[in-house]
Amino acid sequence: MLAAGGDPGRLRVTLSSVRDQPSPGIEIVVVSSDDAGDEAARAAAGDDTRARFFRAGSVPQARLHGLRRSRGRHVLIAAPGDVYPARALVDLLVGLDDDATLLLAPEIVDGPTLEEAPRLAATPYLGRLLLPRARASTLLTEIADPDPDGFLISLRALQEPFDVAAFTGHRDARSDPRGPFVPRPDPYAGLADRVARDRASTEALAGRDHARAVRARAALTGLRPFLAVAEAATDADWARLVE
Repeated sequence: MLAAGGDPGRLRVTLSSVRDQPSPGIEIVVVSSDDAGDEAARAAAGDDTRARFFRAGSVPQARLHGLRRSRGRHVLIAAPGDVYPARALVDLLVGLDDDATLLLAPEIVDGPTLEEAPRLAATPYLGRLLLPRARASTLLTEIADPDPDGFLISLRALQEPFDVAAFTGHRDARSDPRGPFVPRPDPYAGLADRVARDRASTEALAGRDHARAVRARAALTGLRPFLAVAEAATDADWARLVE
């Protein structure tokens, strides 16, 4: 499950890594909060028939909506920048108990508790936790975490027993150089709002006295050259004009 948003390049990398998990038993649920995220996600997912796309208004809503739409026994709630090695998720799911919480490790660390795995918990991305469905439902219902990486939810989850994967299962790509999908600032920021206001003003004017407004605009347009001359005229010029 992926709550899409932010950098489209990171979103592409995350979805590409999920597509590299060759198992029909893995479903890909993508929830976007805007058109840009939805478009980038669909492009990154390509022709993968396991991918389904939905919309939600915020990050917490996206996680809950994605959970309701998912059907698996375990849920992995990823964010743009979470990357999973090829086949890692497939291998990790083999023999995993239905009620087991698994921490995906970037390196081999022994220890079932937070105290024994401090390096892994230093950056508690939610995308590193493979959660039982019931546990994920409880966490997402109790904690409306607005952080895209789900720090609050993962910290709460790590307060209870969990297992650590015996091999690398996650890579953090948030600091990687940006790829070809680079968001650029809008050179015409706010233009759409201004156009909408202008159209609304025109419609309001048309409903009152559009014809009079058209005549007034035409008159002002025709007088513009004369007004410019009048502004530039000196007292002597006006005196000669009066004579």
